[in-house]
Amino acid sequence: MFQWDVELNATSYDFQLSTSEDFSSPLVNTNITKLYYIEKNVIEWESNYYWRVKPDSEPMGWIGTSGF
Repeated sequence: MFQWDVELNATSYDFQLSTSEDFSSPLVNTNITKLYYIEKNVIEWESNYYWRVKPDSEPMGWIGTSGF
């Protein structure tokens, strides 16, 4: 499960999950209204992944990138 904090004035969030740090080919690229995203299908546990979130109230860019 991927989870993040609420952002002021945000009503939805763009969420991306990728195997590359530059997100050139995201495995998941979706817009959601919740403060979490659950992915069960594309993750292979021996691989490295990166994820990031962009609230609709933040048109200037993504808020943080995390990896695992």
